[in-house]
Amino acid sequence: MKAQNGTGYFMFLIIVFTLFISPSLLFSATMHELKATSFQSNGVSVYGWYWLNSPGQYAKWTFVMPGVNLLHGATGIGAICISGLSTDRADGGAGFDSKLKLKLWGRFKTITLKNECPLLKNLEPSVGSIDSKGIGYASHGCIRYKIPREGTFTITATYPGGHHTAVKKDSMKIIYITSD
Repeated sequence: MKAQNGTGYFMFLIIVFTLFISPSLLFSATMHELKATSFQSNGVSVYGWYWLNSPGQYAKWTFVMPGVNLLHGATGIGAICISGLSTDRADGGAGFDSKLKLKLWGRFKTITLKNECPLLKNLEPSVGSIDSKGIGYASHGCIRYKIPREGTFTITATYPGGHHTAVKKDSMKIIYITSD
């Protein structure tokens, strides 16, 4: 059946929009940031940052999920994000990435903290020893992970070797989406 002046095609688009697209416009979701309720580390504390740079060193964050309606059901997909400081060695230079090994619900995942300003890497040897005043050490990383709808849980980060990482209580956050 062919309609004049494309009316049939127009009607087809209205039906598709009504059945498939418009329900998604009625759906509402909200993004949330969950902060740790407690933190502990056996890393070396320097100005409130705990450096993980030796085997056996760890940082541990505890979170309490408030019993929310996660977008993906009882166990939703969230992002575990870490902001820290990275360097290549003790009293090291700026511009380096680092890694941490995370233990979540009995499983291990590695997260890479990418440096904000990798252009500063290896700058120090060309100009001699300098005080960077902390510039170029900030690094960030996120991983996707299933998170529980409610309850208390702990995430532990350990030093896997390689470049050094410093963290503190507000370094780790969990980002999740709820359906309204």
